[in-house]
Order: sequence, then structure tokens, then C-alpha cells
Amino acid sequence: MIGTLQCLAGLCLMLSAGGGKLNAASMRLVGVDARLVSEAKTIVAGQTFTIALSLKHKDEYHTYWKNPGTVGVATMLDWVLPKGFKAGEIQWQVPERVTMVIYNTHGYAGDTWLLVDITAPEELPEGDYSLKARAAWMTCAEKNCCNVAFQDLQVSVKAGAQKQWNEPVRKKIKAARSKLPKPLDGWTYSASREGEWVTLKVKSDKGLAVEVKDKLYFYSALSYVDTTAAQQMSAKGEELTVKFKINSVALDKKLEAVEGLFYHPDGWPGSGGRKYMPLATLLK
Repeated sequence: MIGTLQCLAGLCLMLSAGGGKLNAASMRLVGVDARLVSEAKTIVAGQTFTIALSLKHKDEYHTYWKNPGTVGVATMLDWVLPKGFKAGEIQWQVPERVTMVIYNTHGYAGDTWLLVDITAPEELPEGDYSLKARAAWMTCAEKNCCNVAFQDLQVSVKAGAQKQWNEPVRKKIKAARSKLPKPLDGWTYSASREGEWVTLKVKSDKGLAVEVKDKLYFYSALSYVDTTAAQQMSAKGEELTVKFKINSVALDKKLEAVEGLFYHPDGWPGSGGRKYMPLATLLK
């Protein structure tokens, strides 16, 4: 019970930052070291390049995916950029299952790089430019949850006549990009709702047989799924079915879609070993 109350307090603190902007001062950091790194040293006008939020988690700690699940808070970035610069959305690596106290959630442990593309303006005088962001996250371990933190981060780039890359960082960003979900061809999806349960079916267009495995799991990108309830799996021939429960907050709402990543521990048949199947389909 104490752990649950601590989690709720942390959530309230995060949400009270106000109006979608992160206004709190930097806080004590627990369980993770964060920094911004850029693949570019020198940029030119109109160039798009990638910055990473590097999260180095300490042993047993994790932060959260874009949909953490029933508890947790997704990592956020609130950018303060020079005039004319634009930042894209966070590109989320595939998540893993992590535990907050007794709750199954979706997040990241180890070393994680969350990528953001930055586009420079078409008119860009030569000089130094500081790219700033206020990062916010929640770190948790099984026995130490809801450590909410904000930190002001920055990375500098130069504008010049020619592009110049930070090759060590660029190599790591390439490795991080390989962990982004990629479309998986050859599968058909359908979803339906009955009461408090959603049924998702995935079928091989090539007639490849699918079997139920212990660690099969659907990571919903939408927040209506109750991650405290076990997912129910069944298979018949080339079709795999998963049923997942709707949480109490969304139970009386009209739900329109299913979206997320379907994880197969052995890799999806015919995929060359790829374990994550991104999918989105209307909910009937």
C-alpha cells in the first residue's frame, strides 16, 4: 500500500507541472543518468539531423515507454530551440516488460537512446547554436518506485559551410535506430470488442503456422489496456489470437482502434527473426 501511495504522489507531481509545459526545477536524480548528444558537429542551413536523449539506467531501474501501462509516466522532452529550428517527436525504441512494485509495465532498462530529428532553418548564419530541452521522466525499481525528475539538458552545434559529423555518436544513433519498430509485411490484423475485453487476431497471409509461446505479449500504444490483467493467447493454424482487458477508466468509453507492438520471443514466422510486429487496426 505504501508503494502504491508513493507512486500516486509521484504521478500527481508530474501532472501538476501544468498545461503540458514542464515548469518544475531540476530535482534529485534517482536510478538514471541523462544527457543530450548530437550526431552532427557542424550543420548547414535546412539540414535535418538527429539528437538522442541518452538514458543510462542503473541496475534494477527503468524508465517508461510512450504507453507505460496501468502505472508509470512516459519520458517527455520540452524543447527550447533557437529561432527557426524545429524538433520532431520522440522516436520510441521497442520496449520491454518491466515491473513497478507488483505492476507489469512497459519501459526501458540498461542504456537507452531516444531519438529526435531536428531541422535547421533555411537561413542559418554561421556560429554556435545551443539546443535545449527540459527532460522529464519517472524511474522505478521493484522496491523503489515513482522517482519523478526533471532536468534541463543542452547540446551545442555549429553552423558552417559544410556538414561535419560526430562519428562515435552517429554510430550509436545508428544502433539505436535499428531498435525502432519496422513494418512487418505478410500479416493481416482484425480486432473486436466484447464487454471489457478486446480480441485481436493476426493472420499470416502466406499460411505460415503460428504457435502460442510463453512470452508472447501485445504492447498496446493506447492507454485503455489493463496491464495488470493477464493476456489470453490461442492459436489455430496460421492465426494467432490475443485477448486483453480494458481498464476501468476506459470501460465506458467508445474505443476506436488497436495500436501497438506484438512481441514474439522467437521471431515471427517468415520474418527473419524479427520479434516485434507493429500494427494498427480499427476496433469493431
